[in-house]
Amino acid sequence: LTQFGIIVFGHEVRLIKSNEQPWDVATIYTLLNELRFDQDEDTKDADAIEAAIDLLSQCSTRGEKKIFIVTDGYSNCGNRLAMVQQRAENNGIDLVAMAIGIDSTNLQLVYKRYLQCTTVRGLSKALRALFEQEAQIVLSEWAPIENDKKQVTDDMKDTISKDNLFEDIFSNKAFNDMIKELADERELMLLQNGQPPSNITIDICFCLDCTGSMSRWLAAVKGQMKTIMEGIQGEVKVKYPSLKLQLRFAIVAYRDLKDKLPIMKIDFTEKTDDVMTFLNKITASGGGDIPEDVLGALDTCLTLNWSKTNARFIVLITDAPGHGPELNHDLTNDHYSKGNGKHTLTGICDRLLKKNEEIDLMFCVIKPNATAKMRDAFKAQYKSKASDAGRAFKEILLFDTKQQKVQNKESDAKRAFKETVSFDTEQHEAQSYHFVFVLDESGSMSPHWNKLQQAYNNFLTRRNDDQGEDDVITVVQFDNSARTICSRQKVIDAPRTLSIHGGGTDYAQGLKEATKEIEKDKTEASIVMIFMSDGADCGYGNPENIISQLKSKYKKDHNFICHTIGFGEGIQKGSEEEKRLDQMASNGGGKK
Repeated sequence: LTQFGIIVFGHEVRLIKSNEQPWDVATIYTLLNELRFDQDEDTKDADAIEAAIDLLSQCSTRGEKKIFIVTDGYSNCGNRLAMVQQRAENNGIDLVAMAIGIDSTNLQLVYKRYLQCTTVRGLSKALRALFEQEAQIVLSEWAPIENDKKQVTDDMKDTISKDNLFEDIFSNKAFNDMIKELADERELMLLQNGQPPSNITIDICFCLDCTGSMSRWLAAVKGQMKTIMEGIQGEVKVKYPSLKLQLRFAIVAYRDLKDKLPIMKIDFTEKTDDVMTFLNKITASGGGDIPEDVLGALDTCLTLNWSKTNARFIVLITDAPGHGPELNHDLTNDHYSKGNGKHTLTGICDRLLKKNEEIDLMFCVIKPNATAKMRDAFKAQYKSKASDAGRAFKEILLFDTKQQKVQNKESDAKRAFKETVSFDTEQHEAQSYHFVFVLDESGSMSPHWNKLQQAYNNFLTRRNDDQGEDDVITVVQFDNSARTICSRQKVIDAPRTLSIHGGGTDYAQGLKEATKEIEKDKTEASIVMIFMSDGADCGYGNPENIISQLKSKYKKDHNFICHTIGFGEGIQKGSEEEKRLDQMASNGGGKK
């Protein structure tokens, strides 16, 4: 497109480019230099339109002729503006006035055809709607301007740009930059009237993976979701009383196809208390294989009661890909390697991008490598449909991959997959766990050994089912001496059958052996010690002090914690044995 002219106007009219001139670097430079918003106080829009009519009348090119005037509609030309619009119509020239932003405008009083959209990004959709006659505004007669000067009302003073609104409200909030995207990238077409709406509705659906592998992230994610839901409305009411922001939230919590509760949901509501009650009940469990039923979850999201607003968002939070070759690169660990059998990526994306019902998908990444194929697949789908839908798939890297051991890093999602930081939390949770079992195998444990093994095996099964593929297991057994049964083995490889040795009971011997194993751990995993015994410590060491030293030494780098479990009649309530186990757990920051 080169056959176009550019006119800039303020207190005077300046021709930047005629239809015949090329659109090159020199022209762009001239345009930038002539945009003098800080100097042009007058609005000679009638003169500018008249100059445009003259240019088009002299143009030899055949076809439709249009004038697009970017203005707020506050003119200094009085009734001349109506006269030049009539001249344009008489010459067969289509005149369209355009305003960008949600500041107050006067377009509806002075222009026959006009549109207003919040951001430049929404302009293409607004123009398409206007020329498709979907929501065209046609006034029955020209309305002369009564005042030559702009009149700033109290309502206009209270009207703020959408960009600034969200920047102010969410600049210090969790997911702050993601929420800015909800504002900055969304267009609100104001084709039904020329004034900003008194109500703005935003639908946000959190699509949350709650399988076992999410257990280490779930508390932090839930905390940020609560912050958003609790904080937004209150701050809007205080800062911008003239703007009524309606926020509706929904949650789709999903696991895998064969889990007992594969999908749980709460539909859109303004009652944040109801949403948070639902959120608080969500726990991380299940999953089995690595992939989850992502497409099934998105299908559920799409069937919710969405409003007619243009600001609709699904926030997908997961650490695992979906099933099948479209989304998962490792089909050897996929129980549904051909997909879930009900939904396809293309089918879901077609529905996400259905004309006039588009929903933005914001993909919150926890494990970039594991979900890379799914990310690229969604990205390709959105890119292929971008020209029609005006949307772009967005990725948010929730945790810094280089320092993913803690969740106190931030990341921000920029368009076209620029990965930075997005949310902040004070919780320090590792990306994987090192479980250290310290098991009493003295003679008195013989009656309880099967029970101990059962508890140990139930734990391994649960961690495996909950996708603790990154976790490792160390088992130390002790009587009056100690031995290491396995050291830092994957959950799936840890021994299931443990033999009992028999002998005395020396807590310190077991803890010293465990300390040697912990010292070998050069990873950034969280270390969780589980100490099990049935009776009195017959040794001469100080197990409470050993636990305190471990806590002090490994709290920062490994978030060390110690839990204790007592077996049998030897651990009576209020006994010295119980008190010792309680103190050990207390020193280790854990529970008995």
